[in-house]
Amino acid sequence: MKVILNQDVAGLGEEGDIKEVAGGYARNYLLPKKLALPYTKQNIAHLGARRATIEQRKDEKRREAMSIKERLESEELVFTMPAGESGKLFGSVNNAMVVQELENRGYSIEKKRVAVIFVLFIFSALFWSGFEQAGSSLNLVAERLTDRVYFGWEMPASWFQSVNPLWIITLAPVFAWLWVKLGKYEPSSPAKFAIGLILMGSGFLVLVWATAIAQTGVEVSPMWLVVTYLLHTCGELSLSPVGLSMVTKLAPKRMVGQMMGVWFMSISLGNLMAGLVAGYFEAMALPTLFGAVAATAIGGGLILFLLVPMLRKLMSGVH
Repeated sequence: MKVILNQDVAGLGEEGDIKEVAGGYARNYLLPKKLALPYTKQNIAHLGARRATIEQRKDEKRREAMSIKERLESEELVFTMPAGESGKLFGSVNNAMVVQELENRGYSIEKKRVAVIFVLFIFSALFWSGFEQAGSSLNLVAERLTDRVYFGWEMPASWFQSVNPLWIITLAPVFAWLWVKLGKYEPSSPAKFAIGLILMGSGFLVLVWATAIAQTGVEVSPMWLVVTYLLHTCGELSLSPVGLSMVTKLAPKRMVGQMMGVWFMSISLGNLMAGLVAGYFEAMALPTLFGAVAATAIGGGLILFLLVPMLRKLMSGVH
C-alpha cells in the first residue's frame, strides 16, 4: 500500500510503505493475533482437537491474512494536511489516521463479523419457532392423535417430552465425534445452521404424514413422534451448540456479553413465533399447518446454504 500526502503541502509529497507508516499498529488491528499467529502446542492441547483440524484452521487463517494483505497492497491512501504543516511524512500521518481510512473503506473485520451474527440471528429464530412447538402442537398431537394404550394402561401424553432429552444424551457424543472425524470436511458454522433447519423441517414432514393418517379417524403409532423428535434433536445438535460457540468467536471481546444476550433473544423470539403458530392448531388442517412449518424451515435452510460462501468471507477466518 502507498500512503500519499497532498502534493500542495510543501515537502510532504513522499510515499511510504504501510509497515513504516502504521508502525505495525494498523496491521495488528486489521489482522488480530488469532489470525496472524500460529497455534502453539499449548493452544492445540487446550483445544483438544485433532491435528488435521488445527492445520485446516491455520491454513484458513493464513489464506485470510494473505487476502487482506493483497487488498492492502493495491490500496492508495491520500491525506490532505493542514496548511503550514511541516516535517517528514512518517511523522505527520499517524497510525490512527491510517486505520480510520482503512475502516472507511470496509476493512473492519469486527463489523463484518457482527453482521454475520445478526444474519444468523434471523435463522436461529426461525429454527426455534419450529423446535419449540414440542410443548404445544406436538404435545397436542401426542394427547389427541396418538395411541398411548399399552396392556390396558394409558401412557401420559406429557411423557413424550422426555424423548428429546433422551435423544440429546444419546446423540451428543456422536455429533462431537462426527465433527472431529470429518476433519477438513467439517461443515462451517453457517452450513451447520442450514443443516439444522432442514432437519427440523424434515421432522414436521413426518408429522404431515402422521396427521394425514390421523384424519381418517385412526390413532397413530407413537413412533411417528419418536422419529420427529429424532430429527428435531439432530437439528438442535447441529445448530444450538454451534451458535453459542460461534457468537463467542465472532463478537468483539468488548461486546461478547452483549452479543450473547442478542443470541438468546433469538431463542425468545422463536418461542414467541412458536406460540403464535400453535394457535392455529384447531383453526387449520394439521397436515396444512405442519406442511407450512416444514416448507418454511426447509426453505430457510436452503436459502442459508446459498448464503454460506458470503458469510464465510465476512467471518474472516472463523470457521
